[in-house]
Amino acid sequence: MVDRDPYLWPGYILTEPNKETEAEAKLAKEIFAIVTETKDNLDEVLEKNSFWKTVRITTWIRQFLNNCKQASRRNQRDSLAL
Repeated sequence: MVDRDPYLWPGYILTEPNKETEAEAKLAKEIFAIVTETKDNLDEVLEKNSFWKTVRITTWIRQFLNNCKQASRRNQRDSLAL
């Protein structure tokens, strides 16, 4: 077979970058930038605690923030009534 004989293979081909290949490389870099794994605070909590404990923690935080917002609105409403 011809494809198995290394003497019949083409020589080493060195290509020069052109607009098309540079655009493809830029697209690949953009895709890898999007796919790159990022860690946030929630990931750190998940690493240290079980899933359900993390759910409870985040629920507590959301309730706390919600209560703070409602208290702020109540205080504004009450102060305007004076």
